[in-house]
Amino acid sequence: MLDDGSGNYLPQTLVLESCIELVRMLINKSSDFSMSSVLSEADEFSFPSRVGAGEVMNISAEITGRDDGTASFKCRISLSEKEAVSGQITVSLMPIEEPDERKETEIMWEEVYSNHPYLG
Repeated sequence: MLDDGSGNYLPQTLVLESCIELVRMLINKSSDFSMSSVLSEADEFSFPSRVGAGEVMNISAEITGRDDGTASFKCRISLSEKEAVSGQITVSLMPIEEPDERKETEIMWEEVYSNHPYLG
């Protein structure tokens, strides 16, 4: 059962969603905005530390497998020196069919990541 975020903590569902969105954006960018994804499975997630309101989450996703229709990632979130979350995400890959949707996704990437030192 996931924590509801009572007190000054983020609900674990929102923390997990942060990993899912990072994976989606990485798939968008790595496919030149021709592919997207939907969550198929979230497995083996542990939450050794709670994420407090106002804390900066360092999120990473490392690809662990890929075939024609799916991709798997090991996701981790750390807070300063401590690990807050880790687990495996598997997504189903799907093409972005509409040119307008591709452009909107690319614009969102630019708005969010254009000034990032590693992703811009």
